[in-house]
Formats: sequence, C-alpha cells, structure tokens
Amino acid sequence: PKIAGVKLLKVGVSSPDVPLVRARMMELNLLPYSSTVDPSQVYDQTLSEAVKQFQWDHKLKSDGIIGKQGFSILNTPVEKRIDQTRATLEKFRWLPRNLGSRYIMVNIARQEMQVVENGQIVMAMKTVNGKELRPTNILIDQVVSVDLNPYWNPPSSLILADIMPKQRADSNHLEEERVKIFGLGKAVRTVGGGSRIFAAGADVEPELIDWNQYKNTIPALQFREEPGLRNSLGVVKFQTTNSAAIYLHDTNHREFFDQYDERYLSSGCIRLQRPLDLLQYLLRSNNEGTPQALDQILSLPNAYTHKVIKLGKDAIPFYIMYGTVSFDENGRLRFARDAYNLDERIVRALTPQSDAL
Repeated sequence: PKIAGVKLLKVGVSSPDVPLVRARMMELNLLPYSSTVDPSQVYDQTLSEAVKQFQWDHKLKSDGIIGKQGFSILNTPVEKRIDQTRATLEKFRWLPRNLGSRYIMVNIARQEMQVVENGQIVMAMKTVNGKELRPTNILIDQVVSVDLNPYWNPPSSLILADIMPKQRADSNHLEEERVKIFGLGKAVRTVGGGSRIFAAGADVEPELIDWNQYKNTIPALQFREEPGLRNSLGVVKFQTTNSAAIYLHDTNHREFFDQYDERYLSSGCIRLQRPLDLLQYLLRSNNEGTPQALDQILSLPNAYTHKVIKLGKDAIPFYIMYGTVSFDENGRLRFARDAYNLDERIVRALTPQSDAL
C-alpha cells in the first residue's frame, strides 16, 4: 500500500504512517519479519535504525529521518526496481568481458569512483559528475598521463554567461582570476571603436578589448585559466584519450563533496574527492610520485608551473558506466536515482514490440 507521507518522520513523532513504514522495513528484511506488525504509531529508535540502512541502500543521507524524498522511494513499486535492474545489466554488457587486472571505474549514477586491482577495491571516493543538461558520457578509455598544476580552457557557455559579464563590471576580473587571453588571428573589437587582428597565440591585454561590444557573442580570443591553487581543475588533471574530452580532475570547490545524494554539478568531466590519493597510486613506481616530490611540485611557488608526467606502461583502463543498481562491499543491493533518464529508454528498447528510442 502507498504511504501517505503527510508528516516528517523522526524519533518520537507519532503518525498513522509509522506502522506502514515498519511493515515496509520488514518486507525489505531490515526488521525481523513478523506475521503481525506492531500497530504503534510512534516512530521509535529501532525503526529509525532500520530506516538508516534503507536510506544507505537508496543513496539518501542516513539520518533516520523520512521526508518527501524518502516517502517517494518507499512508494516506488517493485516493477520499477526490476526494470532498473534489467537496464543496469544491459549497461554492464556494454563493457568488455575482461576489464583488466586493475582499472578505474566511475559509476555516474552512484557518483563514486573505485580503483580495482586483482578483483579487490583498493580505493574509493566520491565524485562530482555532469549536470543533467550536460551529462557525463558513458565510455571506455584509459588514463595515460597526469597534468600537475594544469591549465584550463573554460567552455564557451561559461565565458559568455559568467566570465565576460564580470569582466565588463570589473576590468581587473580576468587578472584577479588568473585568466589569460590569446589571439586567434582574427579581428577583435578594441577600445576606441576600431578592430585589431592579434596573431594566433599572442598574449592580449584585457584592457585593449572593448568588452561592451560583446554582450551576446564571444570575441575571437582563446581564454585560458592559468595554473594555481584557485584553478578550476585544482592541482591535478588525469588525462584520457577520448574525443569527448571527459577526464578526471581535482577541483577548487571542495564544498561540493559535502552534498550527499546529488552531486550533478560539473560540465561533463569528473571531479574527485581525493585526487592526490589517486595521483600517488598511479605514480607509485615513479620517482616523481613520492609525497615529498609531489609536495614540491604542487606547493607554492611551484604551484604556478605546469608539468606533465606520462604514465607509459602504467597507463590504466578507465571506465565510466551508469548503473542505478549496484552492490555494496557486503553484497547488498543498492539503488540510485535515474538522474539522466536512461533506464526507461533502455527498458523500452529491451521490450518486444516497443517503440524504442
């Protein structure tokens, strides 16, 4: 039966929903089964502990408090969970049968990364993935090098919506944010009403550009954020080979990882919670991968110096998949929200006589 969910449930609250929640926890093997359900309408500590496990299983904050999102998941029919499982099994079939003796696996739906070595998870961490309107691609690739103190070329959408308006409002914005601009060999409108062609790759002083002439367009210039502790890629980028330019990297927004269940915040690339742990793992056979060597490269004043280290024979397979159903280390089934709305389309394609998209 549906649970009305008209009141926030936490320890001590009384509600007619409580016996229904208690029964649902029994069905999910989170409370000992009994042929008769305790009719008490008081939400007690025992039920709260069962709900915490339920929340963990469904990628919610495990605080034992049931709100709108929790009730929605409690009311999800088992048929939908079966369809999720079918869709996830299909997506696993897109991966190679042999993933390799060691590899990096990112599950977008769970927003987590794992490093697997000889069948064992040796490292795991949270990720920030692409926004629902700019989703992270499902792909098979490899990490071939690491960029320490990387450069970053912001996308056109960010230049137009954020960087240029701030530059118009404050002529020092680009300099303060360590964003440099370079010529592309094309004409650009300059202060004073004229135009000028800056040679490709030539440094351009921001004060030469008439930014007020570019409200809905971007001048023919390359924008590049310089290395540093405030760089959007953080202090390390893990370079891949895919044409979609999807890669792993650090971030200057560490606060994003404080969000538990929804971290769809990037423009497609994958931000890592503990990138330096992965960096040391990948460079463990390289003299430049010791904590002392990395500290020297990544700390001031060297933090403004870009350096690339090729992995060579230590290049590692890198998989991005989208599984809304997974297992934890104890073999418990876990479910995640289908933020990219892929499961329904896959299930339709798997169903005979369906109009598959």
